[in-house]
Amino acid sequence: MKLGGTAQLNGTPDALFDRLLDPETLRRCIKGCETLEELPDQEDGVRGYAATVKVGIGAIKGRFKATVSLSEIVAPASYAMSIAAKSPVGYLSGTAHIKLESGSDGTALTWAADAKVSGVIAAVGQRLLGAAAQRFADDFFTRLRDLIG
Repeated sequence: MKLGGTAQLNGTPDALFDRLLDPETLRRCIKGCETLEELPDQEDGVRGYAATVKVGIGAIKGRFKATVSLSEIVAPASYAMSIAAKSPVGYLSGTAHIKLESGSDGTALTWAADAKVSGVIAAVGQRLLGAAAQRFADDFFTRLRDLIG
């Protein structure tokens, strides 16, 4: 499943980049996030997080344990993300690329993701999963905008 978009945000890429990597900011912006903690940096420069996120799509609901790894970090311009999440209702894996560009009215954050879902949660169908994932992303950026002002 391929997803992506652009979010216009107030602030400079420098300020936003730091916020996007801040565990407390992420916890507050991810809908259903119950826990989120930063993992020790790896020797190869990869940063990571462990999270528990409660997700519901239609009648199927689950608590996902996720590991997120950030790599290819080029502050304050871009980074890559990989995620692996599992719950009793399914498994999610994916990658995303995030790019920040300064503009006359703030910063444009462009993202592109590719995700794979399996298990019971995948039974809701690709179209419903795609719509739910897009709403999840839109909600993240709405919360981020509210947080940064």
